[in-house]
Amino acid sequence: MDKRLRIDDKTKQSTQQELFNFVAQVLWEFEEEHKITENLPIGFTFSFPVQQTGLISGTLIEWTKDFTAAGAVGQDVTKMLEAALKRKGTIARDVVALVNDTTGTQMAMGIHDPDCYVGVILGTGTNACYLEDLKAVKKHKGESNGHTHVIINTEWGAFGDDGSLKKWRTSFDRDLDLHTENRMKQIFEKMISGRYLGEMVRLVLVQLQDDGLFLVGNASDKLRTPQVFESSYLSDIETGDSTDLSACKAIFQKLGIDGATDGDCRIVRRVCEAISTRAARLAAMGIVTILRKIGKLDRCTVAIDGTLYEKHPHFRERVAVKWWLGLDTSQGSQCAFCPAHSLDPLGHHALTCKCGGDAVLRHNALRDTLVHFLHRAHASVQVEVGAGLFPDHSQSRPADILLQNWNLGRPVALDISVVSPLNPSTLAEAGATFGAVLEATESRKHQANDEKCSALGWVSTPLAVDSYGAWGKEATLFLAQVAARLAIHKSLPKSQASFDLFSNLSICLIRANARAILRRV
Repeated sequence: MDKRLRIDDKTKQSTQQELFNFVAQVLWEFEEEHKITENLPIGFTFSFPVQQTGLISGTLIEWTKDFTAAGAVGQDVTKMLEAALKRKGTIARDVVALVNDTTGTQMAMGIHDPDCYVGVILGTGTNACYLEDLKAVKKHKGESNGHTHVIINTEWGAFGDDGSLKKWRTSFDRDLDLHTENRMKQIFEKMISGRYLGEMVRLVLVQLQDDGLFLVGNASDKLRTPQVFESSYLSDIETGDSTDLSACKAIFQKLGIDGATDGDCRIVRRVCEAISTRAARLAAMGIVTILRKIGKLDRCTVAIDGTLYEKHPHFRERVAVKWWLGLDTSQGSQCAFCPAHSLDPLGHHALTCKCGGDAVLRHNALRDTLVHFLHRAHASVQVEVGAGLFPDHSQSRPADILLQNWNLGRPVALDISVVSPLNPSTLAEAGATFGAVLEATESRKHQANDEKCSALGWVSTPLAVDSYGAWGKEATLFLAQVAARLAIHKSLPKSQASFDLFSNLSICLIRANARAILRRV
């Protein structure tokens, strides 16, 4: 049986008695609804910094997440709850365990997976805990009673409260903090948790509007109301294809903002993507830091829970950035699709594996994304052309995309290739010269396709991109031409057209790479 309720701001900022009375009321209603007649034991998950003094007792150190209920700090949270349950007259009154939600997440996974050393919450708030060697805990003065390890609740949401994140905070971070109840506290949490992401988006959009880059000619004061842009909107907007603007338009309508253009919707989506991606990567870096601390980079299960992680359509894959950080993604296992091959630490096999269909899916996703932008640029496009057209009746298809009348009136055959700079045969060259692998790929494609394309009057143009997102010289020049045409036909600044094109291709590549890695580990 499960029931979830939102605590309103008035209750959060009332008194400890009113807050815990609300909790007691919810439990009483739950008992009535499900006809519970026996005194069931209560597990009390309390997601705030507590100095725990026993299994069922702990003193609240401070409120976070905009809770300020008076009279609670310094008090035993279990006693406050039990007093409220007694006042309400609930059947269940006995708390048998007080746990932090992060610790509970790790313990729940640890029952089934002995390799679970870390627990993380990515929801309204954020926190992490990990299993530490008891000998390394300097604050522990008591008896070990035969135990060798202890779970450490890091309260990492407070990371940066000492100024250590000053270099990485933006003007928007500082502005957001100024309008919170706990200024200069929970700095890391304010950069990555669901409680604050919507407000961060709102602040960025207001700045863009003031700079004349957003809602041009349709200025609105609706966005100047704090908290009006809910964090759930990020999930709504980022769900589905990047060209689908319907969710954004619905949110504009809900906010009472009229006259927003498709360009305005694209700006909102880009801002949402940038802020949620930053949050995911900061969370991932925090996780990796803990893994380094406990020496578990080789193999470790991280238990993650929270509404942001569960409900945002891309947060999960964006947290999976061990590959971007150059850390081991293999977990010491074999490839799920070709067991004869072991997964390597840097993900080279996962991104080049010919089994499982991921390489084809990535290629086709890049092709289809580019085709979409070519159509918007009013280009005449054909897909997968060439089989059977050559004098030797070859079935090769050098034109993933064929553009009519592009290069001085001649058709252009685009051949897309994704290559890995970590290929053992080219690793030394790639390390010595940036772009060497891309240049070699372009040369190889010209050798394979030029003569055949010339016989049909086509211009062969290879589009090479490496698995980290760098494009070859010919691809960069061609994509610049596409952006220029897009800017003309859609009346956009060339810089915005270029940003739209390259960011969509980059996101497409990142998603496909994350999919390939996650399906194999």
